[in-house]
Amino acid sequence: MATRAMEEHCLPILLDEHQDTEATAKETAKDNECPDIEEAELSSTSTTGINLVNTLVGAGLLSIPFSIRASGFCGVFLFAMVTSVLGWTLVTLLTTGAMNAPRTQQVLKESSASFPDYSILARAAWGRRGEMVAIATLFCELWLGLISYLILIGLNVEAALPAVPKWTVILGCGISGGLMALLHLNKLAYFAGIALFITAGSCTIMVASGALIPGNDLTSSVRHYNFINPRGLPESLGLIFFTFAGFPIFPKLYANMKSKPRFPQVVTCSFSAIFILYAGLGAAGYYLFGNYTQESFTQNVGRHLDGERVDSQRWMALFVGLGMSLNKLLTSPLLLMAVGDGVMNVCGWSGARTHQMVVAVLCAVATSLAILLQDHFAAFTSLVGSVATVTASLLLPIGFYVALVLPTFQGTRVERYGVMAMLVLTALLGVLCAVIGTISAVCSMTSKTEGICSFTSGWRN
Repeated sequence: MATRAMEEHCLPILLDEHQDTEATAKETAKDNECPDIEEAELSSTSTTGINLVNTLVGAGLLSIPFSIRASGFCGVFLFAMVTSVLGWTLVTLLTTGAMNAPRTQQVLKESSASFPDYSILARAAWGRRGEMVAIATLFCELWLGLISYLILIGLNVEAALPAVPKWTVILGCGISGGLMALLHLNKLAYFAGIALFITAGSCTIMVASGALIPGNDLTSSVRHYNFINPRGLPESLGLIFFTFAGFPIFPKLYANMKSKPRFPQVVTCSFSAIFILYAGLGAAGYYLFGNYTQESFTQNVGRHLDGERVDSQRWMALFVGLGMSLNKLLTSPLLLMAVGDGVMNVCGWSGARTHQMVVAVLCAVATSLAILLQDHFAAFTSLVGSVATVTASLLLPIGFYVALVLPTFQGTRVERYGVMAMLVLTALLGVLCAVIGTISAVCSMTSKTEGICSFTSGWRN
């Protein structure tokens, strides 16, 4: 099966002008071995689902209660809307649409890539210049997401173990993530399963910590909730979109899946599980802590509402801090692999050894930037969600579909108009979220507007 997979996925990238002799083809095949498929079969349905869920269970999980606080309980409906739209975008526009378009497959054969990632899709849609724009967006989105993961790991570990400096934690996790990025996706799935188990336990403890707060802490100000807070909607949407910062990784998971026709079912189940986890934790956290809900929910674990630590719950803060840090550590290799693939495609490089060197350099630079930006997590996350994630998860897939699929769309006129209407509405949603979210984030950082930061009833570290 491994040999058959190599033939199906690696030989298309070898069919170029050097196929004049069999010896030349064999020599080229040796130099262009696909690191994603080498020495392993394609991923099973369950493995793909685990990797997909673990990609989404990232730094955004800890900020969802704060997102619900920003918008009010209507944030649950906002999350349902974003999850549905992005699920439709992934299945209809990206994997079953643009990735399988004839033009995409033609460009894939002419390249050294093993699957149509964002760079291949952009080259097929808009040429070399379009490819550079897509790569810059992909690099920015995943790059900033990786840096935010490393920063949050440092914050969580520092909260659990105050004696450990943040920069040492970030450095150690950066090195560990780079080493794990050299593993195959099937092997990473084992680590992902462990991370999901720890995350489930951490979420349970986070909710239990709020429920176990002494009754005299539940003052009347905490019992005051908002169903909708218009001022907080932009920031809430930015934090929700940040949940899907790993969206550009999904084409790689789809290409590495053995039973691709089942991918829509995997997306449906995975996104449903993500919605239940995030919306449930967000609503429960906001209900338990009210206006005292912090930007990272780990800051609420094991503390009274005024910020004072609860001695009997110190073990909870330790478990949650280390557990959520481990989850992000095991997610960072997926981000590194996706960025590395994009750099390889743009530069025209190939080979497993070159891929490893690229990943190592990317990891070193990301770790250095995370150390430099370790004290600016809140503003950093807000901008990533509002700009980079919206562009990568909504606007670019719409552009790919319009350029590669819509011109040859086969269907009735009503069906064509229906698809066009959906594309326009989705594009407007993406642009609106990007513009308003960016303005809100920038104004919050410069203290020129009132927003969620204007809440004064809660404590802040």
